[in-house]
Amino acid sequence: MPPANNNHNSIGQSLPDNFSEVFLSAELELLGKQMRAGLPMGIALYLCFAALDWLVAPELFSSFLLLRLGAIVFPLAMIPLSKSEFGKKRIRGLALSVFLIGAASMVAMCYLLGGFASNYFVGLILMMFFVGLFLPWSLRNNLVFLGLLNGSYFAACLYKSGGFINAEMPIAFMLGSAALTHLASSIMQDSRRQSFAMQLQLDIQRDAEIASQLKTISMLEEIDERDSRLVAVGQIASTLAHDMRGPLTAIINRAELLRIITDDSKQNEMVEKEVHAIEQSVRRVNSMIQELLEFVSGREVVLEQSVTVIKDLLEPVAVESQMALQHSGIEWSFLMQGGENKLLVDRHRFARIIENIINNARDALLSSNTPGPKVSLNASTDAKHLILRISDNGPGIPKDMANSLFQPYTTAGKAQGHGLGLAIVRNLVTANGGSICLDSTAESGCAFIIKLPLL
Repeated sequence: MPPANNNHNSIGQSLPDNFSEVFLSAELELLGKQMRAGLPMGIALYLCFAALDWLVAPELFSSFLLLRLGAIVFPLAMIPLSKSEFGKKRIRGLALSVFLIGAASMVAMCYLLGGFASNYFVGLILMMFFVGLFLPWSLRNNLVFLGLLNGSYFAACLYKSGGFINAEMPIAFMLGSAALTHLASSIMQDSRRQSFAMQLQLDIQRDAEIASQLKTISMLEEIDERDSRLVAVGQIASTLAHDMRGPLTAIINRAELLRIITDDSKQNEMVEKEVHAIEQSVRRVNSMIQELLEFVSGREVVLEQSVTVIKDLLEPVAVESQMALQHSGIEWSFLMQGGENKLLVDRHRFARIIENIINNARDALLSSNTPGPKVSLNASTDAKHLILRISDNGPGIPKDMANSLFQPYTTAGKAQGHGLGLAIVRNLVTANGGSICLDSTAESGCAFIIKLPLL
C-alpha cells in the first residue's frame, strides 16, 4: 500500500482543489449503478438458496422462506428508489440498509439453527466478501456494516448457545473474513481513487490541449485576416497613390505659378508664405502615402538621412505640436537636455513619427474627455542615445493590449482609429536605427519611449 499512496501523491500534485468532492460524486454515481445492476441478481440468488434451506432444515423451511421474502421487500423498493433524486443523494445509507437487512435475516437463520453450531455463517462471509470487493462505498460505511453484522451474529449466537461452545471456528472465520474484507475494500477504494485521478488528469490535459489548439487556430485565423486586410490596404493605397499624385502635382505646379506671376513685393511676400505652406502640406501627404506603401508592401524604407543637431530637429516639431494641441484645448509641455548633440536621421520622417504619436494622444484625450488634458515631450541623452519620452494623462493602454500595440490593426483609447499608425511608426523608428516601446513604469496615462543613436 505505501507505494500506491506515494504514486497518488505524485498524481495529486496536478489535480484540482475540489478533487475529493469530484471523486465522491463519481463514487456515489458508481455505487448507484452497481446497486441497480446487482440487486436483481442478488435477490434472485438469495431466493434460490431457499432450496438449501429445504435440504438443511426442512422443518424450518417455511420460517426461512418468510425471512427471505421479508428481506427482499426493501431491496425491491430500492431498485426504482435509487433512480430518483432522493435515492441518488442517499445512496450510501440506502445501500447500507439493504445489506444490513439481508445480514439480519441470515443471522436469524443462524440463531434458529442453533447459533455457533450452524454453518450458515458461511452466507455472512460471502456477503462480507461481496461488499468489500464490489461496493464503492466509503471505508466508514464498510466498518459500520462489518461491525453491525459481526456484532449481531455474535450476540445472537451467544444468546442461543449460552456460551462459546462450538464458537472457535465461526469466530475465527468471521473475524478473519471481516479483516480481509476491510483490507480489500481499502485497496479497491485506493485503486479507484488513483484510476480516477489519472483519468481526470488526462481529461484536464486533453482539455488544455484542445484549448491551446483552439487558441492557435484563432490566432492563425486572425493572422490570415490581418494579412488579407493588409493586402486589401496595399491595393487601395497603391490605387490612391496613383490617383492622388496627379492632383497633388497639379497643386504644386499652380502654387509655383502663383509665385511667378505675383509682382507686388508685399503681395509676393504673402503669396510666398501661403505657397510654402501649400508645398509643405503636399509633401506631407506624399510622405504619408509613401509610408503606407512601404509598410503594406514590406519594401525597405527609403530614407533621406542627414546629420542633424537635436535642438534643430525637435524645436520645429515642438512649435507645431504646441499650436495643434492648444487649438484643441490641451496643455503642452516640452523639455530638452543635451540639445547640442548630433544624430543621423531623416528629419521629415522623424517629424511624422512625433506627429503620429502626439495625434494619437490628442485623440485619446478628447475621446475620453480627460479633465486637464496634457501632453509632454521630454528629450534627454545618455552616452549613446537620444531618449524621447512622449506622454499624456489620458486613459492609458489596457494591459491585455500592451504586447500587441505595435501590431497592425491594434488600436486603443481612440474613437476613430484603424490600427496602422503605431505599426508604421515602429517601422520608421527601426529604419532610422532606433527603438520604440511602451513605458511600463508610467503610473497613469500613456507614455512611449523612443531611442535613436547619437553620432
